[in-house]
Amino acid sequence: MVRWYPVALFALMLVACIRLPSDRKGSEPRVKEEVKLPPRPDLAVKPVAEKYRDGALTVAGFLKHAKSLNGKEVTLRGYVYSIKSCSKEEKVCSTVPHLVIVDDKSRSRVHVLAVSDPPADVLEGYPVGTRQTLKGKVAMWSPNGRLIDLDGILVMPPKPKPAEDEVAKKK
Repeated sequence: MVRWYPVALFALMLVACIRLPSDRKGSEPRVKEEVKLPPRPDLAVKPVAEKYRDGALTVAGFLKHAKSLNGKEVTLRGYVYSIKSCSKEEKVCSTVPHLVIVDDKSRSRVHVLAVSDPPADVLEGYPVGTRQTLKGKVAMWSPNGRLIDLDGILVMPPKPKPAEDEVAKKK
């Protein structure tokens, strides 16, 4: 007889705690509120063409075919996202001066590094945010071997030096 006493007490407490909607006095009925959310954003990545009509590669096309184009001359077109170089205050430079080239300025994750030989050539004439058409060879590392990217790097040839006649005309 004593065994069922705790079970009965628990059941009685449970029934006392449960309030049915009809038990509520003075409460107003609930009104369903309509929630208006903005339309769903399109999160699908838009495919980018591999080449332009003139044959220049996009960044996506360059990355897709870099291994098969290794050592070959290509033309790459994209936006200069940033220019990376060492500051004058750094005693030991940990990188090679290079450009970061992208297809879409808002998506910097998919990018190609562009270096030049000599390295300082890449620092002039390529303003950030501008669309550039670059020519060079596809490689997996920079000419000095300090910058390695197995997705592919564009190694641009040295800029042509102005002829002596043109230098004399400027002075």
